[in-house]
Amino acid sequence: MKAYKIYRRDAMITGPLMLVMALLVMLTLRNEANWIYQGMMKNSALLFVSLIFFIISGIALYLPYFSKQDVKGMPRLAVIAIIIQYLIGSYVYGIAHLPYIIYPNVTILSGFTDPTSFRAVFATYIVGFAILVPGFYYFWSIFMKDQRRKFKRRQMSN
Repeated sequence: MKAYKIYRRDAMITGPLMLVMALLVMLTLRNEANWIYQGMMKNSALLFVSLIFFIISGIALYLPYFSKQDVKGMPRLAVIAIIIQYLIGSYVYGIAHLPYIIYPNVTILSGFTDPTSFRAVFATYIVGFAILVPGFYYFWSIFMKDQRRKFKRRQMSN
């Protein structure tokens, strides 16, 4: 509960700041890297959906959670909404770069014609997922599972 209260407090402080920073980055991109900005604006509907999930996660931290204890917020909903928001935002940002991997020198066609590079990138993704997925599961089991049920089962068996 103590860790959740710290998470909730920090998210309520940094969440609005991150939204303002994202808007400032978009304004900067419009002037400094207009080709990325235009690519992102082609998918403005997805950016709007990403914003909606960000707002849902913020609201979830304020909603009352109806339980026997006084738990403020809905942490599971907040985490799931932020993951979806991040995935959508990353997709829009990545698709805005196409056809370039590194502007203006490396395109998708020139970057993935070498099989060795493809295997190296693919292996890196597999290793990254192999490391991250158990970490996410561990995080979920520590902070997101209802520990009260486990405690009640132990009391009933004793």
